[in-house]
Amino acid sequence: SAEEVHIEEAYITFTALPGGFSARAGQWLTFVGRHNREHPHVFSYLDHPLLVREYLGGEGWSSVGAQLSTLLDVGSVPLTLTAEVLDRGPGAAGHAHGHEEESHEEEHEDSSSGAPGRTLGDLAYNGRASMFLTLGESTWLDFGASAGTGIYDEDENLRQVWYGADAKFKWAPNQYTSLTVVAEFLGNAYDVIELEPGILAVASGPATSRPFGFFANVDYRFNRKWNVGALVDYAQEIEDPEHDQLGVGAFGGFSLFEESTLIRLLARRDYVPEEKDPFSVQLQVVFSLGPHKPHQF
Repeated sequence: SAEEVHIEEAYITFTALPGGFSARAGQWLTFVGRHNREHPHVFSYLDHPLLVREYLGGEGWSSVGAQLSTLLDVGSVPLTLTAEVLDRGPGAAGHAHGHEEESHEEEHEDSSSGAPGRTLGDLAYNGRASMFLTLGESTWLDFGASAGTGIYDEDENLRQVWYGADAKFKWAPNQYTSLTVVAEFLGNAYDVIELEPGILAVASGPATSRPFGFFANVDYRFNRKWNVGALVDYAQEIEDPEHDQLGVGAFGGFSLFEESTLIRLLARRDYVPEEKDPFSVQLQVVFSLGPHKPHQF
């Protein structure tokens, strides 16, 4: 950013632990749903969906932690189970209350003055299960479910619980043509202090906000380098789930060199209550240097 340079992902992976397990330690984009784990350059539609931006952070939720995963065979279907212990929740405190910086400063002051440290209850926990199905020679389906909990506002000791499901269907009859359909749902239960602007919850404890969001897109790639598609994007606000945003759009792209040099165009309309419906057209050029490992399905 303009103020600082920070690490998005830096981790070590242990691939051959006893019992068929693998492990990870460091910092990474957490395994909550599908889109949070992907970098924007693999998108066809320019930016993270609303559900990621609203509930997991503007550029996705990246956290320090430890992860353990295993691959099981359920009949002929591979099942991947993943458990994560993370430093903190998705960090919606700055969005919901605007005092994230203050809470970090107070935390630093408390630790320097010898106040009690963090406990296991202050950490965040996430689990994910996913299955991969081969439906034919050129057709595949991958679907998963995620759930977890963590403190998202340390100053007020407010907790977030999340749960979601996602699926990806792909048909690729040859190396030049493919049809991909992706859908994701993410629900939440937030502890909140403000019931209405300026009105605090009663002393019995915080209220609960239950916003949710979903995203779906269809992407058709033809002639290998060209693609077109459409999307629908929806999310409710954390503080007031009755206030929501719905977006629909169409996109197209041209890949000069696979994913390293891209030109993408998105036309989108967002429907926001009590506001004018903004229509936008965005052009994006993406380029990158250096090696890049193949992406998972």
